[in-house]
Amino acid sequence: MSNSDSPSRDVRGIFASCLIILAGGLIIQASSSYGMLGSVFPRTIGVTMIVLAVVYIVMVSLGKGASVAPLDGSRWRRIAIFCVLLAWTLLLDVLGFLTASLAGYCAALLIANFDHWTPRRAITYCGVGAAVVVGLFLLFGQVLKVPFPTGMFI
Repeated sequence: MSNSDSPSRDVRGIFASCLIILAGGLIIQASSSYGMLGSVFPRTIGVTMIVLAVVYIVMVSLGKGASVAPLDGSRWRRIAIFCVLLAWTLLLDVLGFLTASLAGYCAALLIANFDHWTPRRAITYCGVGAAVVVGLFLLFGQVLKVPFPTGMFI
């Protein structure tokens, strides 16, 4: 491993960790307007993000980070997944959480699937994905009372 590849020089990882700390803080701040039960999950995630990012920065600073091999794979797929996530974020207020999430899941599935499509696989992936998205929507919206963007649809 060359000196520029050493874990102690993981500048991109440290930068990403700083962004994660910022995102965690924003999540905690946004959850302050939620009800007591509805704020538990977002605050837990925000605090966990901050703690783990700080731990990573400390480990890299002490030279104890693990070396990671470069990722193989398609650059266009990574860019397309990023674009799907960005579009999902921007469409939440326009379409509503459930509609934007189902569309985002379908788009990410089409981009990320490496397997040959069969009717059974398509039905399984779409069914399980829709069930997870709707289940999370119901859990957070109805049980935990987390407010979701409503948009034009749901």
